[in-house]
Amino acid sequence: MYTRRILLSRLKEWAHSYQKLPTAKGILKDPNIPALSTYVRNFENWNESLRQVGFQPRKKLSKEIKEASCFRKG
Repeated sequence: MYTRRILLSRLKEWAHSYQKLPTAKGILKDPNIPALSTYVRNFENWNESLRQVGFQPRKKLSKEIKEASCFRKG
């Protein structure tokens, strides 16, 4: 189980490693970071997890984010 603090720390580490804003697609492809659905479950949605780290999320929701949100509700 991941705490919110650990999840945010992992996003910061990911951004530092790849030198770019974390994306849902990037997170889904990376087995070394918690699942996208874990972020959605803990922060209500992917964009909110990005905001909590201090990143400015993209406006458009990707298909991956929408699917992860469906898993959360189900």
